[in-house]
Amino acid sequence: ISLILLGHNGLFSRHYGLYFSALYNFHVACFLLLPFLFGAPRRLGERLRQYARPHFLFLGLAATAYGILYVSWSDGQFVAWVPRLVRAVLWWSEGAYREAVGFGFFWFLPALAALTTVRFLWARSVGGPRIWLLVSLVLAHLGLGALPAETLAAWPLSLPLVGYLFPLGLLVARLDQCCADNRGFLWLAAVTWLGCFALGLHLRSFAGLAGDPSGLPSFLEPLRLLFHDVYLLSAFFALFGLAKILDCRPLRYLGNASLALFLIHPFVWQLLQRGGIIDWLDGRFAPQPAILATFLLNLVFSLAVGEMLRRMPWSEKMLFPRSRRLPVAAR
Repeated sequence: ISLILLGHNGLFSRHYGLYFSALYNFHVACFLLLPFLFGAPRRLGERLRQYARPHFLFLGLAATAYGILYVSWSDGQFVAWVPRLVRAVLWWSEGAYREAVGFGFFWFLPALAALTTVRFLWARSVGGPRIWLLVSLVLAHLGLGALPAETLAAWPLSLPLVGYLFPLGLLVARLDQCCADNRGFLWLAAVTWLGCFALGLHLRSFAGLAGDPSGLPSFLEPLRLLFHDVYLLSAFFALFGLAKILDCRPLRYLGNASLALFLIHPFVWQLLQRGGIIDWLDGRFAPQPAILATFLLNLVFSLAVGEMLRRMPWSEKMLFPRSRRLPVAAR
């Protein structure tokens, strides 16, 4: 979640464009691979409602703010804006959200809902249906990169991203069972990740694994496809190992607050931007301290707002639901 906040930091993308692009090779995708470490949901409807409530609540807040701040009610802008908003509500894609409310962060929970649905179907399929589902997902992983970016952006629920990542999620689940407690494997993952990071920067090879994906490799570039698969898997297990090494109460707190951080930080960033704080820091300091300061400001204020909301009696059900904790033996 810290890397996601960094990726959404406008100063980071402005001053370090290559590293910003490199981050999108793995940081959001790793978050979408996390569910594969746990069992598939037993009650799909309940899980989807847990995603829908905070999603539509924060989307409604963003739409209200956008309508007040940026839409003129006197020259026909409102009439033109309403269809964009309706499309965003119905289509649930990054591009549709960006056109309707100014930023596309809200794609994540619908994509997670789509991923959860496919995992639910996978867990309950056997024999022929499971084979056909697997073949379809493998073909999606191999072939989606050969399609034009505008074709991928036309699908709702970030389905191209879900289809592309699902076979890698199955690999993550298998590797977690056999290797996640092996320190040698985790060190190998870390070294491989750093090597892939450096090589990706050198070759300018980037895969935008978020929202409406871009730059996906395909079977037409088999070596690049293999490279980015290794890149993502090694990043996942390197971060997994790093989490074990750095395990402490503050990081656990950030992990528990990840949903609140994801939903709140775009609003905090907009407030900092409109208040002139971002530009002031960027003009007064070198890029590194300015990025660090804006990152920490966004993090601290988002956590504070999230903590305030969490203490409200209705927030557990409406905003930040927690799934029942699984016993260790269930993993």
